[in-house]
Amino acid sequence: MEEYLTPAATAHLSQHPEGLPPPLQHPAIGQIQGRYNKGVVQYLGLNYAVLRHRLADPEVTEYSGLAQLDATKYGPPVVTPDGSADQEMAFIQEHLPKFDVPPMSDLHGLNLNVTVPQDCSRKLPVVVYIHGGGFNFGSSSNPPYDQSKIVELSAIMDQPIVAVNLNYRLGIPGFLFSKELFAAGIKANRGLRDQRAALIWVKKYISGFGGDPENITVLGQSAGAASVNFLMHSTEPLFQQAMLLGGTFLMMRPATEKAADNAYEGIIRTLGISGLSPSERLEALLSMPEEKLVEEITPELVSLGPVVDHDFIPMRTTFSNLGDEIEFPIPGKKWCHRLFSVDSQFDGSIFGLVNLNARKNGIASAFQDSLERSLGREEAGKVQTFYNIAADTSDPQALDSIIQFVTDISFYAPAVRMAESWPGLSYVGHFNERNPFEGPYKGRASHMLDVAYIWGNYNRKYTKQNWITARAFAEDFVSFVTGRDQLPVFKKKDEGTKISRPVTVYGPSEQNISSKVVELGSLPTGRNHGIFTLAAEVGGLDVLLDAMGAFLSGQ
Repeated sequence: MEEYLTPAATAHLSQHPEGLPPPLQHPAIGQIQGRYNKGVVQYLGLNYAVLRHRLADPEVTEYSGLAQLDATKYGPPVVTPDGSADQEMAFIQEHLPKFDVPPMSDLHGLNLNVTVPQDCSRKLPVVVYIHGGGFNFGSSSNPPYDQSKIVELSAIMDQPIVAVNLNYRLGIPGFLFSKELFAAGIKANRGLRDQRAALIWVKKYISGFGGDPENITVLGQSAGAASVNFLMHSTEPLFQQAMLLGGTFLMMRPATEKAADNAYEGIIRTLGISGLSPSERLEALLSMPEEKLVEEITPELVSLGPVVDHDFIPMRTTFSNLGDEIEFPIPGKKWCHRLFSVDSQFDGSIFGLVNLNARKNGIASAFQDSLERSLGREEAGKVQTFYNIAADTSDPQALDSIIQFVTDISFYAPAVRMAESWPGLSYVGHFNERNPFEGPYKGRASHMLDVAYIWGNYNRKYTKQNWITARAFAEDFVSFVTGRDQLPVFKKKDEGTKISRPVTVYGPSEQNISSKVVELGSLPTGRNHGIFTLAAEVGGLDVLLDAMGAFLSGQ
């Protein structure tokens, strides 16, 4: 079936041209040749920043105005493990045909893609997508992230938008840090600095593509959602509104400088350069083949990510300080005017796939031991009772309950607290649509399914029943970007439904729910709202989050 089954959509699809569109005459860049893709025009592989070396600060690309760019093909990805696209699609549990993409590049991977409606004659709202992948893998050219369907849908809805997705440095190039590197002039959080550079590029050049630089929404998923939060530490306004899918900076907490130093020491030992002088080690890190960085330093060995550097990230966010505007002000709360936080009913499935499933044997007793070390016996018992985990609980049942605990404390509670602490307009969504694809989480609202439903690239892969929920979710997203949504404001009473803290649930479609406004914590949300009561009994949400982190790290 077609992606969007409406008479308007059918008429729209029949007008798709063939061949290449006329080159875009961008007033600041020059001539850019894009490509048609089913009712939209895409400009692919545009370099937004240049690098002097793989660990350098990004410098936003400047143009003479006379450039002649071929933007008909994707640019190279950044340094990332082989099979990155397949791994991300494996999380969704369904694969799409992969695009033709050049080999990875550490100096030329900072590129982005711009997708516009076929008729883009005025300034349109812009959405910028930051992909997830745990800060260690992912790419804007991965098939689930193609933005042609959502831009096509926006035109069908008569709410046209411009869409951008981007690459940013990952793993060692993006996040390796230590005191030694700092002394050599290498800054932390380079992957996040790339994202900021991309947003500066968008503000500077997007008007030439038909976008409005003063009307930018940033959407992040998982680590990308955490990135959106980290970008809010900027005193310079970077976007006007944000949507978080399955992640916050509470879920992906930045490492301490000590932890970064420990990771650095382990990495240089593995790479065989620990015996060199500091200057020689830096030279080796800058010159060794890209393949060695990802073949020898896998995410399974060490997972790199953001670091508290007292610059880009001033300090670690906690549940306690999230709303403290005196001790821990977040500048983005003043310049990001609307925030839409969406969690999935079984978001913790991602930790099952990358961590917990391999530890299933004896996991109930391991969980008990870890909790007792973190919380003490009495408080640990309260957590186990709440999640129905006992000494004789079977491994599969205990694993399922532990993943639910991870979901509640790492995804659901942060989404609620983000909305509660936001001074501007905030909205909460619960994604409850069940995964229709074969795999360990079929029938569960698993991590990453939300992003598959938003972009529409799986619309041919599931039933019309699933499609109805996908369409409702995507339409709300488009309307949020354009400011024409009717989402209920979280902190205000919805006069139409008499709900005090309204949230929007998406699915499950087998219960004939595409989208529905309900009360936070009510039965239709499908959430363990008792996590807040449990937290109060054992010392607070931060205590539970720390205990969960200790267990995931094997402590």
